[in-house]
Parts: sequence; structure tokens; C-alpha cells
Amino acid sequence: MIKAGFDGKIGYISSIYIEHYTPLNINDYEVIYQSVVKSDKNLNMRSSASSTSNVITSLAPNTIIHVLDDNGETIKVGNIKGKMIKVIASDKIGYVFSGFTKKIEGTEKKETITEKEEEKKSRFNAAEEVDIAIEISEDIKEQTDAEKKGLEATEKPSYSITKTDTVVNSPKEEKEKIEISKKEEEKFGFNAEELDIAIEITEDIKEQTDAEKKGLEATEKPSYSITKT
Repeated sequence: MIKAGFDGKIGYISSIYIEHYTPLNINDYEVIYQSVVKSDKNLNMRSSASSTSNVITSLAPNTIIHVLDDNGETIKVGNIKGKMIKVIASDKIGYVFSGFTKKIEGTEKKETITEKEEEKKSRFNAAEEVDIAIEISEDIKEQTDAEKKGLEATEKPSYSITKTDTVVNSPKEEKEKIEISKKEEEKFGFNAEELDIAIEITEDIKEQTDAEKKGLEATEKPSYSITKT
């Protein structure tokens, strides 16, 4: 026996006649809008979307119902057209004929700004991930191509500019050089090139002679002859 209250009275009843019951939480369901019963008589709530299915309960006129689905086929009861819509009412879930209900304006589910922003953010993140994936694919391709060539992917060619000391004489300078050579040749009887060679030979002979005087073996025994041209 359990203690229970009903209709303003408290008493005891046998538990074998009681079934555990948990009230419906409307927040656990996606309600698309609300309607009100508009009928002279009670409106039957049925177990399925059929006008002949079992009756779960009856809803009094002006009862507020929470509509979960209204995509049923259009049917006709008497001269009134409507659909069998899925609803929550009187703490039960069932189906009622919409022809005897009236939609309450302003109760439609509206997408909140937060939901819109979340969806927009989700799309943006997805697009960003695609871009990153493309960049990674391109980097991998570049890396692979570089490895095929035996190069590091990050290797960059380096260049340097080297200044040379090469001097190119102008035609005027070359002419003056030739004229000086001719004058030296007339003066000494040697051309300028032979004169340079003769000077080098003379220095070598001198070094050879100095080495022999000191009793040292000359490290080099050049043999030269000077011929006047």
C-alpha cells in the first residue's frame, strides 16, 4: 500500500494497480508551434496518424496543444479538411485532427541569432579547413618534386657577384703602348719584350754566380742566350 493524493484527498492504494509515471518535459521535444482546440466538443487524441486509431485521451475546448509534426496527408472529416498532426497535450503524445484546432500566431519556432552565427561559423571553419588542406597538398607536391631532383624542399639558390680586376685598355692606350715599345727598341736595339726577358736572365745568372761563390749547388741551372735582333 502506498500513500497518494488525488482530487484534493489523501489515501492509500495498492501498488499493484499503479504504474510508474514520469511527466513529459516539453523542453525535450522540438515544438514547431502551438495550437488551441476549437471545437464544441472534446477533441480525441489518437495513438497514430489515423482517424480510426485508438483514443488516448480527450482534449477539452481551448486546450493548448504543442505541435511536433504537421506533415501528414490532408483528409476530410465531415465537411472539414485537415491533417492528423502529432502533438503534446495533457502530458501525453498523440495525434489530433487539425481541422478542429487553430494555430496560435507568433508561436512558431524561430531560428535564433546564436544558431545562425553558429551555422555561419561552422561553414567558415569548413571552408578554412579546405583551404589548409589544399595548401598542405601543394606543399607536399613541392616537397616530393624537390626530393626527386635531389634537393631539399626549402633550399634556395644563392648567387654572388664577384668584381674582377681585368682592365681593358682603350685603343688610344694600346696605340701609346706600341709607340713606347718602338722607342725602346730603337734606343736599346731590343724590342720591349726581349728586353724584359734579358733582364730576368741577367738576374738569374747573378743569383747563380752568388750561389757558386758560397759553395752552394745551384737549385736551378737555366741556360739562356741573348740574341740581338
